Amino acid sequence: MDYFIYLFWAFLAFTVIYDLFFVPIRSVYWFAGFLFALFLYYKKLLPKPVYVFMACIFVFQVFGELYFEFFYNIANYDKLDHFISGIEFCILFYYLFGQKVENKRYLILTAFLFSLSFSYAWEMVEYISDTYFGTTTVGVIMGDPIDYVGSGAQMIVPQYEDTILDMFYSFLGALSFVFGGLTFLKFKKKKTKRT
Repeated sequence: MDYFIYLFWAFLAFTVIYDLFFVPIRSVYWFAGFLFALFLYYKKLLPKPVYVFMACIFVFQVFGELYFEFFYNIANYDKLDHFISGIEFCILFYYLFGQKVENKRYLILTAFLFSLSFSYAWEMVEYISDTYFGTTTVGVIMGDPIDYVGSGAQMIVPQYEDTILDMFYSFLGALSFVFGGLTFLKFKKKKTKRT
């Protein structure tokens, strides 16, 4: 597991440098993810299997956006990413605060609210990035997003509709975590009563 984690860090460091030549503002996002990954690991805030799981999700997102450009070639990839992110941030919150909160139902519902808050804040970051830095993060674009104007790329989902759908899919992901978590707690409680 440790070798995978070191490989993950090397991959993130390479991604930060690589993206500086394409979309420098996006490389800031990868760098923040890299620093956060180091922080989580060295502070031992997540169990190793959960850390590796979260790393795999992040690698999936990096490959989807940067290396294979699924965002710009597969129409619903963006929605899948937002659905997974909704679950991802619930898991992150749950494990970060799991030791401090005894009432696990309350913890699951709070993780749900955290995930939604992060999703909505992210949509605001995308809007600010597009407005002030000239990026094309809002709206689903098929084709080359960097040379969007005059490249033959086509926006297949308008900007405001995309924002609403992104938040909706993040909501569905977080909601699936809530149902899964509450079902697991109910099952665990029944199992404890039997023994």
